[in-house]
Amino acid sequence: LHLADAGDDLFGRLVGAQDRLVTHQHAGDVGVPAGALDQGLDLAIVFDSTGSMQGLLDHVKANMTEITRSMTRLIPSFRLAMITYRDTNPFGPVTYLVRKVDFSPSPFRSLIWLDSVGASGGSGEHAAVCLGLDAAVDEIAWRPEAARVVLLIGDAPPHSHRLRHIQKAVERFAAQGGTIHCL
Repeated sequence: LHLADAGDDLFGRLVGAQDRLVTHQHAGDVGVPAGALDQGLDLAIVFDSTGSMQGLLDHVKANMTEITRSMTRLIPSFRLAMITYRDTNPFGPVTYLVRKVDFSPSPFRSLIWLDSVGASGGSGEHAAVCLGLDAAVDEIAWRPEAARVVLLIGDAPPHSHRLRHIQKAVERFAAQGGTIHCL
């Protein structure tokens, strides 16, 4: 499955949900986690913003307002955080390795932040996935009662020497009731 196709499917399900009244019986049909309608949903989108991701980043920017409107209609206590990561660059300086916007009462705050993100740098071989995932698991303000979901989006694998660290972060997040999905 091509990455853009996977993104289109996810965005399509979320955007399409805006035209339906979501009840407890079919909330899962549009990807709403169990308990989210009652307890809220905290969604952290963690994405690679190296140069090779420009096309997908443009696609996300074009669709996130509609997705966010749909999600706030489906789940009134929906919150959105965003984290982006890059990688060290052997050819020059890196503007940042990780940037983030934490959860806030208005998920639309994240969209304003998203507009400031551009894709640049990276060698195309690996990315600092570990740093982005660490920021999601340990550095943002998750609500204890809400469904917790991380959507990790990238086109490059993590550095092989960081795989065990990533596994521990995933296990730690799962122990806290969180779920991680990758595109």
